[in-house]
Amino acid sequence: MLRSALMIVVLLFVSLSSAFEAPVRAQEPDTLTAETWYKVGMGYLKDEKFLSAGDAFHEAYKLAGDPALLYNAARSYEKAGQLERAKKLYLTFTIQDGVEKKRKETAIERIEAIDTQLMKTKKKAEPNLSIGQATSTQSDIPWKWITLGSGLALAIGMGVMTEVAASEREDLATKLQLDESGLTSGVSQFDAYDIRDRANALDTAALITGIASAAMLVTGVALWVLDEDAPAVSLVPTQHGIMLSAGGQF
Repeated sequence: MLRSALMIVVLLFVSLSSAFEAPVRAQEPDTLTAETWYKVGMGYLKDEKFLSAGDAFHEAYKLAGDPALLYNAARSYEKAGQLERAKKLYLTFTIQDGVEKKRKETAIERIEAIDTQLMKTKKKAEPNLSIGQATSTQSDIPWKWITLGSGLALAIGMGVMTEVAASEREDLATKLQLDESGLTSGVSQFDAYDIRDRANALDTAALITGIASAAMLVTGVALWVLDEDAPAVSLVPTQHGIMLSAGGQF
């Protein structure tokens, strides 16, 4: 008798559990139909919860494949500010079969509007510097002094290398002179060639350094002139090269 009563209690418990679980399972997203997702989306749309509405309409489209649901999702995402997602769905909508030409044209208009809005947002995010502001920022750096200093340093380097090369040649000439007994100081032919080559290399380096120094000094002077009288003086490219213009006159 006790055993039968326990069995009845267990069966009742299982039945009640199943009864309570059924409504819960019916609300699980995996079991919602396209129509249910559509109604959910309309509810979110009414409450102006556009992002949730877009998700609901998109889920409905995945189940039903109705292009109208895809358009609703795109429009909801657009209102929610999800422009990239909206644009992607609008593009997908335009290639759907069975969509009226007028509705495709409407979707294309929305895509163009989104592109315009994205472009404006991109421009706002970029640094808004005018030409004058950029020039002002660059002029804060003392380029003229840096250039002139570099040119002078190169000129000094050229002078040092020229002096060392001349000293090497004088030393070689001294060693090659014959003394009273008719002998040299003992420098070998190979040592003489080595000293000569080293002096020639120094002369070549001095020449290159001198050219670089002259270019740096000319540039520094030009920057100095431009900095002192910027409104009246400018560098103008011409067919014959870069010309210095003062007040519009060459």
